[in-house]
Amino acid sequence: MINRRLTFAFTALAVAACTEADGPLTTGIYQLEVSALSESCDAPAPSGVFEVALARTADGLNFAYLTPSPVGVPPGVARAETDAALAFSAETQVSFDACTSGRRRLELVEPTEAPDLLDATFRTTWTEVTNCAGPASYFVVPEASCQSVSRLRYELREPCEAPCQVESQGDALVCRC
Repeated sequence: MINRRLTFAFTALAVAACTEADGPLTTGIYQLEVSALSESCDAPAPSGVFEVALARTADGLNFAYLTPSPVGVPPGVARAETDAALAFSAETQVSFDACTSGRRRLELVEPTEAPDLLDATFRTTWTEVTNCAGPASYFVVPEASCQSVSRLRYELREPCEAPCQVESQGDALVCRC
């Protein structure tokens, strides 16, 4: 697998406002291992090992997930927040140029939480994407309706509990107090 460090300014901003909640996972810098379980999209979901921030919030977890990007460009990183049961589901409309009805549904399912570890299945389902194929802002839209299913495994590398914050420093994430 290829090791890549994905650091973006919004990572620090997303983690900075987090508060601690009960549970075995803590805010910190995590190694995210992404492996494909099933793939029917022509723009496959990213896989590999990445460094990301994960944050405990009052209501669940703020987590990072990866989005497909054009060939030769590192995967995009997006963030979402789970509920207290670590469930996450969102559907968005993809709309630009001739693409007026594309839909993307994201789901974090079957989460297993242990001290310093989160294991889950991440499902991305694309529908009604006729005339939508290609790069769209921060991700690549497939040519036809499809589904990507990946295993996400977050392992704690460095805790960063309040009042400290995870920040981007060059090509690395650091815990700054």
